[in-house]
Amino acid sequence: MSNIRVSLKDTRSIIRPNIFGQFIEHLGNCIDGGIYDKSSEFSSEDGIRQDVLSLVKRLSPPVIRFPGGTVMCIYHWEDHIGPKEERKKKKQERKDKKKAKKEEKQKKKEEKAERKEREEKLDRERREREEREEREARREREERKEREERKEREERKEREERKEREEREERKEREEREERKEREEREERKERKERKEREEKREREQKKERDREEKRQKLEEKREREHERLNAKKREEEKKREKLEKREEKLERELKKERDKEEKLKKLEEKRQKEREKLYKEQEKIRKQQEKLAKEEKKRLKEEQKLQNSGINIEED
Repeated sequence: MSNIRVSLKDTRSIIRPNIFGQFIEHLGNCIDGGIYDKSSEFSSEDGIRQDVLSLVKRLSPPVIRFPGGTVMCIYHWEDHIGPKEERKKKKQERKDKKKAKKEEKQKKKEEKAERKEREEKLDRERREREEREEREARREREERKEREERKEREERKEREERKEREEREERKEREEREERKEREEREERKERKERKEREEKREREQKKERDREEKRQKLEEKREREHERLNAKKREEEKKREKLEKREEKLERELKKERDKEEKLKKLEEKRQKEREKLYKEQEKIRKQQEKLAKEEKKRLKEEQKLQNSGINIEED
């Protein structure tokens, strides 16, 4: 959850009063008949109403801006300077210039529209001409395509007939080749079979030899693995023994440290007790000295009193 803290004493920045200014505009009788009125009895020689001016002064506005509001869109400073008789003339001249400029702009717009219309007409005519030419070209392409297709069909027919003749001849040659090939394959199969039997016999003998060799190697490897396992077990036992010895040494060192700490604590306690006893003795000594001083002070006071009493008696005599 967010919190906001407001401090009236802490001043971070100054807000300028000009931000809170006002503006005036020609709305109703705000200016004509309100601030400026020649016919009013409260107006000065310049036509400014003094009663309105006094009330505005009481409001104490930091800034009053004129022109303000929507009148900014139609206000022209040139219409409100110079002698009053010439102001309307200037305003009319400015309006005439604005009207002439607007008419010239409208004329240019109409010329532009006419030019655009002419260009569109020329463009339509050009497109129609191109479409006619394209239709004629399409018709010519279609006629040429039909002639080429007819010619291609005739050539295809001739190629098919030639191909059939060639296929018949090729089929006959293929049958002869197949018969010759079958004879050769039978002879080759027979030779392959004999060769295969010889190779299988040789492979069986080699396999037996390899099996014997593998058995011998496996026995040797097994013996070596067993030897290595025993060695590894011995090494592990030695490492465990070393770890146990190191742990015992560490425990002994820690016990020794603890005993040393206890001895130091005992010594410190004894030392503190001795210092406490020493302090107590010193306090007793100081107390005795204070009692002795108090007794001497009492004795001195008694002697002074005696002296004073004896002085009084001598005066009376």
